[in-house]
Amino acid sequence: MTTAIEVRNLHHRYASAGDHPPAVGDVSFDVEENQFFTLLGPSGCGKTTTLRCIAGLEKPDGGQIKLRDVVVVSPRAFVPTHRRDIGMVFQDYAVWPHMTVFENVAFPLRMQSRRRLRTGAIRDKVMAMLELIGMAQFEKRRATQLSGGQQQRLSLARALVREPEVLLLDEPLSSLDARLRAQMRTELRRIQRRLKVTTVFVTHDQIEALSLSNEIAVMQDGNIVQQGRPRDLYFRPRSEFVGNLVGAANVIAGAIDSVGDVNENGERRLKIQTEMGILVCDDTSDQVWTTGASCSVLIRPESILMHHSDTADRENVFAGRVDLGLFIGESVEHEVAVGPIELKVKVPTSVRFRREDKAYIEIPSANCVVFEG
Repeated sequence: MTTAIEVRNLHHRYASAGDHPPAVGDVSFDVEENQFFTLLGPSGCGKTTTLRCIAGLEKPDGGQIKLRDVVVVSPRAFVPTHRRDIGMVFQDYAVWPHMTVFENVAFPLRMQSRRRLRTGAIRDKVMAMLELIGMAQFEKRRATQLSGGQQQRLSLARALVREPEVLLLDEPLSSLDARLRAQMRTELRRIQRRLKVTTVFVTHDQIEALSLSNEIAVMQDGNIVQQGRPRDLYFRPRSEFVGNLVGAANVIAGAIDSVGDVNENGERRLKIQTEMGILVCDDTSDQVWTTGASCSVLIRPESILMHHSDTADRENVFAGRVDLGLFIGESVEHEVAVGPIELKVKVPTSVRFRREDKAYIEIPSANCVVFEG
């Protein structure tokens, strides 16, 4: 695959930060052509600063950025934003309130210094883009007369009408309500796939990251702590921080009781002493485990099974008590006390338990992720 964006050893510290750590520490990653790449992390982790450096809105203290084969940031070069082949969508829409929908989208075509287009060509491009986002009927409406979702689509159309090599999205869905956010996720992915535009997306929302991305880079304190495909990050996080960031998780403290041999699938059977009792886990990491070492086990709520009766013939079955059940439509989220540990368990609505019911919790060994410490 062709590399569309190359970031190497990027670092940046704001002058006002004083002795605080840099906004971006030492960040390197590649984005393949046509890929939907997401920078995911909590507020202050450096994801927006990284995006702004790619856009040219921040001049980093060091590192190199290439868009296609063009170096736009290096110790010797800094290409300004207007000369980078990018489109950008901001969190606050940033549409021109005094212009119509048509004029908002046409604006970047009229302002570009290269490839100046005639009026007819501009109209054709604008209307094609408005058709793509489903807003052709609003071409004469002023931007202030649009809903939040419509303004966000308008902002997206304006960024894409120039057919940029790279699309940069800075938390564009965070100001929408839950229903519109879900709708715009679908629209955004549909449009990106149809246009095949390389996209870098910044968000703190794990649902947006998991549902939209081909690749996710998780950031913490100005650095990338894990990068991979959504499914890998969700089911095989390398740290408790990543595990909790990309989804709900139970984290159970324990100590290594015994370590088995590696089987033909590259798995080791670990027996871990926890406050619930012995928990058997299939470990596929390269970690060297020793008996007595402290560890933590991460288990997703939907990976846990709930039974009304004991299943003594299976491993990792523990007796518990249902403390709470939350009906959320397609499933029920329970809190189940197993000894001193409170587990979050997500089950289909067909599996029915009431508060104070006795429940037998089964934790498949293959669904355990073990961390050091």
